[in-house]
Amino acid sequence: MQPLDEGITVASYFATDDQVGGPHLSESSAELLCAMQACYREATAGEGLQVLAAAKNSGEWIYTQGGYQGGQEVPKDINSNVGDCTDFVWKASRTALLGTWVHSYANHLATGSFVGKNKLSPSSLGAHGFVEVSYENARAGDIVVRGGHAGVYEGNSTDPSHVMGYANNGAPATPQRDNHDGLTKDFDFGSVPGYEPHFFRQLVETPCP
Repeated sequence: MQPLDEGITVASYFATDDQVGGPHLSESSAELLCAMQACYREATAGEGLQVLAAAKNSGEWIYTQGGYQGGQEVPKDINSNVGDCTDFVWKASRTALLGTWVHSYANHLATGSFVGKNKLSPSSLGAHGFVEVSYENARAGDIVVRGGHAGVYEGNSTDPSHVMGYANNGAPATPQRDNHDGLTKDFDFGSVPGYEPHFFRQLVETPCP
């Protein structure tokens, strides 16, 4: 069952016919749906710090996309810290927010779902557990994406050209090049020509009103 848009309860979501394109639900029906579905809120600053701590405490990763780009690479195994940058941020979020951020690894997002021509709509992004936030509102623990790389934002940036995140760094193998496994450490996601950092906050489950 798909979650509701962030900040919208079942009762208000079905308040008018045009919102759902169908018959208005009775109050009792809305209450029943509220019991069946979860409501969501943005992760707090404290929860964000937990995500950042989970990222930094996860240890060294082996970078691989499992041959997705057509090159020869070891397969992914996120339980053993073998994967790419989006596997890294998924695991940090899941580890820190387990029980309230319940999005399965099977539905985790690649960088192209966050930014670029194939980026998801806000509602689809919300269904995967994220909401985009501005640079001015970003804080530690948010996911930062620039181009094809993602990490966990460390916060406190005062210059968009220097935006530090903690990341599983590397480059995938292709038919033309070998895999590059970089160190799991700080990475500067600051603005470069043609690319800007984008920030995404986790949406966690919260009891419906």
